[in-house]
Amino acid sequence: MNMQSVNCNRCGAPLEVASSSNYVTCNHCSTQLKIRRTESTAFTEQLDQLESNQGEMLEKLDRLERQSRLATLERDWDKQEQDFMVTDKNGVKKLPTEGNAIFGMIFVVAFGIFWITMTSRFSPPMALFGVLFIAFGIFGSLRVRNKAGELRRARRRYQQQRREIMEQD
Repeated sequence: MNMQSVNCNRCGAPLEVASSSNYVTCNHCSTQLKIRRTESTAFTEQLDQLESNQGEMLEKLDRLERQSRLATLERDWDKQEQDFMVTDKNGVKKLPTEGNAIFGMIFVVAFGIFWITMTSRFSPPMALFGVLFIAFGIFGSLRVRNKAGELRRARRRYQQQRREIMEQD
């Protein structure tokens, strides 16, 4: 059996260990040691110090994992939010709101009634345009209102998932 000389990492006492050993207890201070080897040397390291370092590393790893999951959630939410965008009359993309949808519906109905009132005396077929305008306007407003409701529900899910990630220990 080949023996190797190392010193205790805590008290410095010389120790003789088998070259195949990975752990030793110091005969002088009773410290439990792990034997570390490189190509040219061997040395000892206290096990409780290793466990402490391991605990810190696990905490950092948990924090990094949480940050990674949070970053992935944020990226996915940004993509999903883009899918909810609607284009306004000026060609600007924005997120829909239920309030804007209702306002749009009121405006369309009011304009359609005004159109029907003004054209029905002179050209009844032109009044039909007002009816179609109201129908398409209501349909479009309901579509935007539904999309705004879906956005609100998706945002709640995203916020709940974000809270769960942030609260994990």
